[in-house]
Amino acid sequence: MKKLLFVCTANTCRSPMAEAIAPIVCRDRGIDVSCDSAGIFAARGDSMSANASAALEKLYGIKDFVHRSQPITKELFEHSDLVVGMTGSHVKLLESLFGKSDKIIAMPREIGDPYGGYLETYELAAREIAEGIERLIEKKVIV
Repeated sequence: MKKLLFVCTANTCRSPMAEAIAPIVCRDRGIDVSCDSAGIFAARGDSMSANASAALEKLYGIKDFVHRSQPITKELFEHSDLVVGMTGSHVKLLESLFGKSDKIIAMPREIGDPYGGYLETYELAAREIAEGIERLIEKKVIV
């Protein structure tokens, strides 16, 4: 089972949505993964954004996804097989923290931060995350 770690800025929108969506997308393709998420500048213990939760339920039927934000740590990094930044900037920050590594990658398309936006903005981000995960599977990055 591959361990995936999704990383964004505050770990309240994009990366927790990816953490929730990835197992569904992977399972539909016969891939078994374990997922977690963290933020480059995350506080510890914040809830996922209400609109992120609403988008997960509306688009993917994910209800009651329990999430508390956490900052990226050396332990999280080391215990992951693949660390996926939501943007190229996240990848650069990860590399500055942990050095260049083959396990640090960016989503195939930059995932814009929906924080503070309307539900539709979160839905767009969730769809882009799912498409990005599908592309990573097609490219054999997630197998």
